[in-house]
Amino acid sequence: MFDSTCVILAMRDLGYTLQADWLNSHLDNYLDILIDEYHQWMEQSPSNESLTQRVARETGLEVVED
Repeated sequence: MFDSTCVILAMRDLGYTLQADWLNSHLDNYLDILIDEYHQWMEQSPSNESLTQRVARETGLEVVED
């Protein structure tokens, strides 16, 4: 599911200390938001694009063709 420890450590490593601290102190609320937003996103996600491709496109990363 959602490995919050991994995400928090990665955020700190990338210099997002304040955001990592916020996530750590609001984890229950963040999980509720994440689950709700993910569910809505999955309902709107086109079936011809993989989850990985969509995340890459929406975050500005290189999109790899399957």
